[in-house]
Amino acid sequence: MAAPMSNQLSKKCFRACARMKTLCHQISSTFSHSIKNQQSEKPTPLAYCTNLVKKCDYENFLCTLLYDKQCQAAALALRAFYIELAQVPDVTTDHMRALLRFQFWKDSLNATFEGKPPQAPILLELSQHIQKNRLSKAWFTRILDERVKQTETDKFRSLKDVEDAAENTVTCLNYLLLQTKGIADLNADHAASHLGRCQGLVTHLRGVRYHATRGKVYLPIELIIKHKVSQEQVLRQKDDASLRDLAYEVASQAHIHLEKARGFKNKVPRDAYPFFLNSVICEKYLKDLQLANFNIFHESLYLSPTKQRLAWRLLVQKYLKRTY
Repeated sequence: MAAPMSNQLSKKCFRACARMKTLCHQISSTFSHSIKNQQSEKPTPLAYCTNLVKKCDYENFLCTLLYDKQCQAAALALRAFYIELAQVPDVTTDHMRALLRFQFWKDSLNATFEGKPPQAPILLELSQHIQKNRLSKAWFTRILDERVKQTETDKFRSLKDVEDAAENTVTCLNYLLLQTKGIADLNADHAASHLGRCQGLVTHLRGVRYHATRGKVYLPIELIIKHKVSQEQVLRQKDDASLRDLAYEVASQAHIHLEKARGFKNKVPRDAYPFFLNSVICEKYLKDLQLANFNIFHESLYLSPTKQRLAWRLLVQKYLKRTY
């Protein structure tokens, strides 16, 4: 009995290795394609989206390579749109300029849904998939509105506020990704919602160090008061027991949502599994954070995807474990 099982496992490993080679080839060809497009005067809209996602969100770029081929272009366009909105506060010098840029995206999105996209690569690429996949305008609008709200408030009062922001951004992106495959399933939506909240909380913790270098602290005010954490301590990136307790509380809530998302795996259509591969990234971060004793500034939490062998982990999750 053991021998057949061993042979079966070997076959699975062989297939996974083959998939790994294919993925590496895709990454290599995409990189070469990106260089060629940078050398040309006018890269295609899809090439622009691909380069942007690869540069700014390499982890999810790897996830996207494991989607069905017919969904990859739409997914890259959606992720590029999401990145552009998320970067607005970082590329604008003041509050008013940020709001003006968001208004540009709002007007451009309306024009795109009317079939008249502006001559901007992301919108040109999106326009094709909006028609083809019947992408819901409501999810785009919710993402935009939440980004505007975050720019206006610039703070999170409670942990629930962070979760709600994730629900209105990451979760909406997850819904749109499901639509690229034509998946309309209540259980998939529930899984997407919980995973979106988990992603939002993990991103919130991962962003603390980056924001500290820019002189900003976005940790929930209620948790800062509850655990007696000083903002100066965060800005100096000084680890201590109070900040670890705060990180533990946020990480625990993220883990709850991750488990709830995975609790739907037997009810979710298998076609939806690849869109939830970000769960691998979240799980890895939460485990590493635990190993670092919830020190959010620990260097082990900021290793590159290559050093974390992320591509291999994603392949194992998809082709060996066959889950998310």
